[in-house]
Formats: sequence, structure tokens, C-alpha cells
Amino acid sequence: MTQSPIVQSDTWIGTADLSDVSEEDIEMDSGVQAVWEGARLAGQAYTVRIPPGDHRGVFRAIATAGPGSILVVDAGGGADRCVFGGVTAVAAKERGIAGVVIDGLIRDRDAIRELRFPVFARGWTPRAPRPRTDGRLRETVLVGQLQVNHGDYIVGDGDGVVRIRQEVAGTALELALALVHQEHDIVARLKLGQQLSDFAEQLKRLNKGQLQ
Repeated sequence: MTQSPIVQSDTWIGTADLSDVSEEDIEMDSGVQAVWEGARLAGQAYTVRIPPGDHRGVFRAIATAGPGSILVVDAGGGADRCVFGGVTAVAAKERGIAGVVIDGLIRDRDAIRELRFPVFARGWTPRAPRPRTDGRLRETVLVGQLQVNHGDYIVGDGDGVVRIRQEVAGTALELALALVHQEHDIVARLKLGQQLSDFAEQLKRLNKGQLQ
């Protein structure tokens, strides 16, 4: 995998900015959220499909994913068993994996928070996984209703998680950076005493992703 231009950027590009400039739906549904406050991740997806409650495929992915990858795990939404926890978080971090997004359940939230390893999941449970199959790696997966291809770019922060297709990542970064710079300019001028109404038309264009 090539390194994401979003990862290489010196400026953090948030999910809201990427959503604003996208012409398609890129947002994972709001049920997939950060396991600990302040978690952020950005990188290319290493996709995993496993049955609910079966974590063996996650073990395989941790062993084979390259440094900087984001594991995107389609666990069918969760059921009643976890597929990721504190020990697997340590293993993933030691392998250089940059974070994990799981359409399923995790456990050991406190340990993962103390490790400061970015994990986004649909929920949590103390109930242990039940390994049965090897899962499938590097195939197209679903997180909720959003399709994620192996190698797509993934960004996650306090607002949720988005997926950027490889072929539009460069354009998305350029547009989102322009948006961030314009927003910073507006904030600076507000602090100097200008009114929000002074920027009504500019804000309208920004909200529509129209940056000129």
C-alpha cells in the first residue's frame, strides 16, 4: 500500500471537513464511535470479514497487515460476543497498525484507553469471542451500509469515521485543506470582533463544499 496523502499532511484533516467536500456518502453510520475520547486514526484500510463473535480472522490480519494500516473489520454488527480486546490491541500496536474500526463489539475498554490505541467500534461487552473460522482478508467489506475496499483511506475522530476511495484521495485532501484554511481565517476574524453574519455567504458555500 502507498502511504495516504491524508496521513502525510502536516494539518489534521477531520472527518467533518472530508464529509463537507465529498460528492458522495463517505460516512460510516453513527453507531461506530471511538472507544475512548480523543482517539484519532488515519491510514489505508486492511479489510477483514468475520462472523459475529469470531476473532480468528483478526489475529490473521494483525499478523499480515503492514505498518500504518487501519484494520477495518466487518463482524456483522456484533451479536453478543466481542472480537477485539486489550491483548489484541497490544499485538496490533506492536505490529505498527495505526488503528482499528470494527462493525462489531470489543471489550477491555479501560486497557485500550490506557494503551492510547485508536479503536472505533459499534459497542462493547465482557463476553469472550468464540473462534470458528479463519475469516476473509483483503476483500470488500461493509460497515453498516458503507462499502469499504481494501486500500481505501480511513479517517476517524470524535465525529465518527469516513472512507475515502483511493482514486479521489488526492482531490479530497486538496479540497479539505482549503476548507480548513478558510475556516481558520473565519475563526481568527471572529476573534477580532467581526460578526458571524459577516460570513453568511462564505459559510453557505463552505457547507456546500464550494470553496471558490
